[in-house]
Amino acid sequence: MSVRLFGVPVRVHPLLWPAVALALYMREGEYLAYVTLSVLLHELSHVAVARGLRISVSELELMPFGGAARMEPQWMLRPAQMALVALAGPLCNLVLIVVAAALCEWGLLAGRPAAVIIKVNLAVMAFNLLPALPLDGGRLLCGLLSLRIRPQRALTIGVWLGRLLGGGLLLIALIG
Repeated sequence: MSVRLFGVPVRVHPLLWPAVALALYMREGEYLAYVTLSVLLHELSHVAVARGLRISVSELELMPFGGAARMEPQWMLRPAQMALVALAGPLCNLVLIVVAAALCEWGLLAGRPAAVIIKVNLAVMAFNLLPALPLDGGRLLCGLLSLRIRPQRALTIGVWLGRLLGGGLLLIALIG
């Protein structure tokens, strides 16, 4: 079964299904629904901005811990293009936070769902803005650095920051 959104193939990573089963078993299906919808909208925002800039998008993948909009070699883009595409996802999460808060304030959305939407989108936005590849903050950093240094050097810095972040998260998981 192939699903396309706005002309872009959407692929579901095989490990997402066990994550869904685990969330349902742990009675966290509501939370998982909000996370999945937030990640999907985040990634679709990247797709919309990329397409607006005439950047080819090959697919959108949903994974157990996030998503990815795959597009033409991002390292071939101009720094401004890279920055705009990278910022689109976190900006979408910010809009979802503001909309949920406003709907709750106006009595159109109950407090608990609003709080979950706000919490989920804050987490997705904050995590994605970390300055390490492959996160949006890492792409933004590489775009900004490539204004001052060679793009290959900027990419190397982003990759090393990504490795440090990954190692730090693994260490936290092992300790915690």
